[in-house]
Amino acid sequence: MNLENQNGQLDEEDKPNNNERPNKDSKYARWSLYLRQIISGSQNTRTQQEVVTLNVLLVGGPQTGKSAVGNALLGSLEFSSSLSSRPVTLEPKLCSLSFPAFLRRQGKETALRLRVIDTPAIPNLALTEAEILQNVTTFMSHRSVESVDVLLLVLRADVPLGREVENQLNHTLEVLLGPSWNSHSMIILTHKDQLRGSKLSQTQFLQRGSSVTQRLVEKVENRVYFADVSTKHVWQEGTKLRESILQLTVRNKYSSLQLKQVTIP
Repeated sequence: MNLENQNGQLDEEDKPNNNERPNKDSKYARWSLYLRQIISGSQNTRTQQEVVTLNVLLVGGPQTGKSAVGNALLGSLEFSSSLSSRPVTLEPKLCSLSFPAFLRRQGKETALRLRVIDTPAIPNLALTEAEILQNVTTFMSHRSVESVDVLLLVLRADVPLGREVENQLNHTLEVLLGPSWNSHSMIILTHKDQLRGSKLSQTQFLQRGSSVTQRLVEKVENRVYFADVSTKHVWQEGTKLRESILQLTVRNKYSSLQLKQVTIP
């Protein structure tokens, strides 16, 4: 997590012209001067506003909606997301976006800047675990990403996980982030329509789920979010997801997980 100043510069054509002196006898001129003062004050406020930057890592299996979760977080269609019989994400991708005045820290309005990193699916028919680790660590190094503030483990609510998948996820994340990866993690369960169709509460739904899912839920201390990332709901889900991420970050006192040095044979 980084704190920095937000450069909220106006475009040249939008900047107030301070050398221009309006006629004070003109009602329009007085109104124009008033508007310029507001714009100038807004510009100064945005320039001085601090920014909390969070690195969010997306991890999950094929066709879980991992990239769609990234799009919901950013409120834009940055990541490729489509139905396919093969994994859509074969290379990591980083997209970032700032949300002005998203939170207050020490009594001051602070912007939230999310840097969301999408990763290849685990397990992956096209890539081995070693290749995934190599791709992710090389990518992060080239983009100067040294730590992860929040890990989102994206799973499908309608597909039970097998023990092999659980072992691979645990091993990959431990190699990448260390044994305490779960302390900064949340599980995102997509295909929320399965929950609605079951007419069960979230707790009941999880209790009736696979033992693998239950173990993962316990590992992340029951931090589970049921998400509907279909196109028509992606924007409203984004706000709730950002708030959940911020709550976890505050709980962890803005600490982060350092990426490990991975040696691939």
